[in-house]
Amino acid sequence: MSIGSEDEDINDFIKIDVQNKEKCMRYSAKMIKNGDTIFLDASTSSLHLARSIKDKKSITVITNAEKIVVELANCPDIKVISTGGMLHQKNMSYIGRIVEETIRKNYYANKVFFSCLGITLSRGLMEATETEAEIKKAMIDCSESAVLLCDRKKLGRIGVPIICQLDKIDCLITDIKLDEEWNSVLQKNDVSNSINRNC
Repeated sequence: MSIGSEDEDINDFIKIDVQNKEKCMRYSAKMIKNGDTIFLDASTSSLHLARSIKDKKSITVITNAEKIVVELANCPDIKVISTGGMLHQKNMSYIGRIVEETIRKNYYANKVFFSCLGITLSRGLMEATETEAEIKKAMIDCSESAVLLCDRKKLGRIGVPIICQLDKIDCLITDIKLDEEWNSVLQKNDVSNSINRNC
């Protein structure tokens, strides 16, 4: 689930499948090189990823998640940039059109790591709210590559609105082995870096 979902409490979801998610995020952290600039969205997956990159050197993290800002605040070799915006107090993320505009006008990253509410083969990636979807679209558009952090609960789940189609992502990291149909569609959409791995 996304931290930014307006009717959800982040603390409820941090407890879900923590060990499994932490293993996947340690694997994801290997994709981040010293010197990289990355976007992290306001998802619990990105929060776990932030906890796995504290030993990185000279990286810049741009995020709309207050909990990620706090998590990395004491890491001297990591430059942390908050997008600002209106603080959603329940889930501690910054939301609003100003977040999207700030990203598009000011920042560009090597990679964006993000999650979503659900993903299907026919409709692509979906979110819970328009605000969340637009922020993630901006991060994707302003990055060289996009990495989707997706646990098994999101596969086949439908939401509104759509963030993007599958051809907008470069890598899919999930905690379950994908079947032949998923692998075939990913390949057709040039998700050539897809990592279908049981964490």
